[in-house]
Order: sequence, then structure tokens, then C-alpha cells
Amino acid sequence: MSIFPRFGAALRNLREERGLTLQAVAELVHTSPSHLSRIERGERTVQPDFARLCDARLDANGTLASLVPDTPGKRDVPPSVPPEPPVPVEYGDALALRPVEDLLAILEQRFTQVHRDGAGGFGLPASRDAVTIMRVAAHYADWPGGELLLPLAARAAELAGWLAQDSADAHAAVRLTDEAARLGERAGERDAVAYAMVRHAEMKMYAGNAMEALGYAERALGHDGAAPRTRGLAHHRAAQAYAMIGERAACRAHLDASGEALRAGGLHAGAYGPSTVLDPTALVNGWCLYRFGEFREAAEVLEKAVAELPEYGARLRGLFGARLARAHAEAGQVERAIETGATALACARQTRSATAAGQLQRLSSLLSRYPAHPAAETLRAAIVAELRRRDEAA
Repeated sequence: MSIFPRFGAALRNLREERGLTLQAVAELVHTSPSHLSRIERGERTVQPDFARLCDARLDANGTLASLVPDTPGKRDVPPSVPPEPPVPVEYGDALALRPVEDLLAILEQRFTQVHRDGAGGFGLPASRDAVTIMRVAAHYADWPGGELLLPLAARAAELAGWLAQDSADAHAAVRLTDEAARLGERAGERDAVAYAMVRHAEMKMYAGNAMEALGYAERALGHDGAAPRTRGLAHHRAAQAYAMIGERAACRAHLDASGEALRAGGLHAGAYGPSTVLDPTALVNGWCLYRFGEFREAAEVLEKAVAELPEYGARLRGLFGARLARAHAEAGQVERAIETGATALACARQTRSATAAGQLQRLSSLLSRYPAHPAAETLRAAIVAELRRRDEAA
């Protein structure tokens, strides 16, 4: 018997032992009774995250989860990045002659600049620089006293993964996110493993897979090494996953919980995650309101949140500015949509953000509703021209 019929039979037996109906279990695991029935009959494939969710909801103590093992790319701390030349030539052999503390200071300074470059939208160049920092720090971490470099190596890998995702390199994003977890655990920072789950939830969310996103978010929330800030960000991903499937109450509960978690240890309580916006709850709230079709409310929330983004954060201002413009367009506020959309386009032109480009593409489609509006048509044409320029340059 293959794993899916075996899992389905075990799920059905456990459900019946608990005296639960298909409807009751379907509600617990966020699916339909008909789909759950097909799973029980072995007619549908099952993802590891769904198996873990069923296991947790039915208190199966790992029995169900063990029937659908993780693929190599979904383990909490996957294998390391394939080996590359340990230290780039541009760093020179002189680094090896420096005390570890001096080397750490040099790499920290470079990392700060790379982080700012990434926020400015220089995705691929900044990602390559972050990978270089990761490789150098990880290489010298094996030297006497070099363990001081491991936390920086983990943070550099996490940043590189985020930048790879924003440059539309999904494979590298997953690989580097997993490497950040491995390096963080090696450094004794278990929060790195929890935050990797948050990042996987985000990637699943952008891929349109709400249930897998929710599964990763819940795993992060259940991880005993998660720092308060990581827990807050995990609540954000859970809120967005629930918004994707129309669960308003659950979405609001996670948004409320995110604020509590972020305030619990201070907004800086956690080494991982975005630093351009200390408390992104308002941005996530606006995102969720848009998903629920509450466009005017979404625009009101996003107006204030986007205005508070730092000037150097061109990537986020392009991304969320385009979302703000979409909310205005959906609400029929065409003049404001054009104004905010033009600002978002100007920011996006400074960057190579694939995520922002996706939002601009959707905005262009919305603007096509107003063919008789000259300014709307001008902005739409400008967005199309920018998208074509990016495609030709790719």
C-alpha cells in the first residue's frame, strides 16, 4: 500500500475512534468534508504539512505525521548549501591573519551596508554580497574562537534568501533559508530554525498555497526556540493564510496576537526578520483587509503605513505603494490610485523587486477599467513599459 492510502486509512480510523464526523475534522484542518473523504479513501495526495496539521488536531502523537515524511527540502534544518570556494578572492588571505573580533567587525560593517542595499531594492547584487559574507563567516567559524562568526553567517544566509525570493529565484530562496536555519542552530540560536519556518510560510503564501503557509506558521508558533519577534511574524503569516481562505475571525485573532507578541519582548527582540519596518502589523492588516474585499478600509490603513516607511526602503515603498494603489482602484478612488501608483512605479524603477513588479502588473490590469481616463491610461502604459524593460533585461 502506498503512503497516501495508508495515511487515509489511519486518518479515518483515528477519526472514528474519536467519534468525529467528516465535517468536524474538516473544520479542524481547514478543508472540505468531500476533500477529506477523498483523502481517507487514498484518492488524493497529502503534503507533509497537512499530515502534521491532522496529527496535531487529532492528538495523534506523531502517528499520522510519520506516515507522510518530509521531502529533503522541507526538513526543519535541511542539508547545507553545496560547497563553494570557501573565501572569495576579493576578501584576500589577509583576513586569516586578523583576530576573530576584527574579522567580525569588518563583516558586520559590510553586512549593515548590504542590508541597506537590499532594502533599497538592489536584490541580486545585495544577495550575492550576503552569500559572500555567509561563506566567509562560515569558513572562519571553524578557526579557534571563530564560533563568534556563526550568528552573522546565519543572518547573512537569511538575508540572502529573502533577497533571492524578491529576485524571483525561488530555488535559491528555499536553499538559503534552510542554510540560515542550519547555521543558526549550529550557533545555538534556535530562533533561526523557527524563523526559517516563518520564511517558508511567506514563500508558500506568495505561491498561493494558503494551507501550507498556515502549516509552517503554526509550526513556528509551536517552536519553543522562537523569539517574541519571530512569534509575532508567525502570527502575521497565519493571519494572511486565514485571509486567503476567508476566515475573518481567525485572521483577526492572529493579528491581535501578533501585536502582543511583538510588544512582549520589545520590537527588537529577535535577530531575524525585517528591520526596515519594526512593526509591520499595519501593512499586514491592510493586506488582509484587501483580501476580504474591504478596499476602502485597506486603503486607509495602508495610506498611513506606507507614509511611515523609510525613504531608503524603496523596495517596500514600491511593493506596498502598489498594493495601496490597487486598494484605491478597487474602491473606485481612481485619482488617488493614479497618484499612489505613480509613486510606487517611481520606487519600483529604482529596484529589481520581482514582488513589486507583480503588484504593478495587477495594478495595470485594474487601471484598464478606466480607458477614458487619460491619466489612468498614461500610468498603465508606463507600468507596461517598465514590465517590458525588466523582461528584456532578464
